[in-house]
Amino acid sequence: MDTTIFKKWKLGLVSLSALALMAACGNDNDPLPDTETPDTTEEPAEDPADTENGTDEQTGDQAGEEDTTDQSDTTDNENTETGTASEGILSMTFQISLEDAVQTFHDTFGENVNIEEVEFDEDHGEYYYEIDGWEGNKEYELDIHANTGEIRKESTDDNEDPDDDILEIENYITPEEAMQAAVDVSTTDFVEEWTLEFEDGRPVYDIDLQGADDVEVDAETGEVR
Repeated sequence: MDTTIFKKWKLGLVSLSALALMAACGNDNDPLPDTETPDTTEEPAEDPADTENGTDEQTGDQAGEEDTTDQSDTTDNENTETGTASEGILSMTFQISLEDAVQTFHDTFGENVNIEEVEFDEDHGEYYYEIDGWEGNKEYELDIHANTGEIRKESTDDNEDPDDDILEIENYITPEEAMQAAVDVSTTDFVEEWTLEFEDGRPVYDIDLQGADDVEVDAETGEVR
């Protein structure tokens, strides 16, 4: 074979081998497709103390709301409450009626003891029926708590000034009716106390009003005198 041709053939073979090698290297160096790397960073764990504080704050808020509700209910109840001493005894309700007090008086001293006066008034925030009576040459006094019925005072003395006044309470209007009649003709409805007694030979309720003149109400007819 011609030496020149052989050299050219050999050079061409080498060139082809070099190209093939370069092509192979080029494929190995091609960049890999982008692949999203997952974010493995973890959020820091919540501090248990913070969780506890948050719960406490929420509980405190709820407790505050409950307290506010309770206080509101209490205020409403106080505003609507009736029958207090600041409104006078006409607005109040007592467990012991006048009839109950009279029965206690007779149970203590006897059915034959006559009643001549009954006073209903307040003493250190407590209310009492003070009943005076007589029989022959003896006079009697009994103070009865208007709510409990307990006897505060019981006494028997000589009757130095006997009279013929006898209250027939079962035939009279009630104290509540007498007080209402009094406030109806007055400028106030605040009743402080009342007394059932004889005036000019007639049984009357003497109604003591705050800031106004006393009013006498006939115990039999209910008329204002």
